[in-house]
Amino acid sequence: MDYYFTDNEMIAYFVAETKSAGQELKPSEKRKIECGYAHFNEFEDVEYRKVSTVGELN
Repeated sequence: MDYYFTDNEMIAYFVAETKSAGQELKPSEKRKIECGYAHFNEFEDVEYRKVSTVGELN
C-alpha cells in the first residue's frame, strides 16, 4: 500500500467492496478483481491486493 505524507500526516488510499461473511464471490466480482490486478500492475508505486478483513490492510 502506498502512503502519502502531507504536513507530517500519513495518508493511505484504498478501495473496498464488502460482502457478508462466508459469501462466495460471484463470477462478475472475480472479474473485477482480475481487472484490478491488470490495471494497477501498470503502476510501480501502487499496491493492489485482495484482502478479506480490514486488519489485512496494514
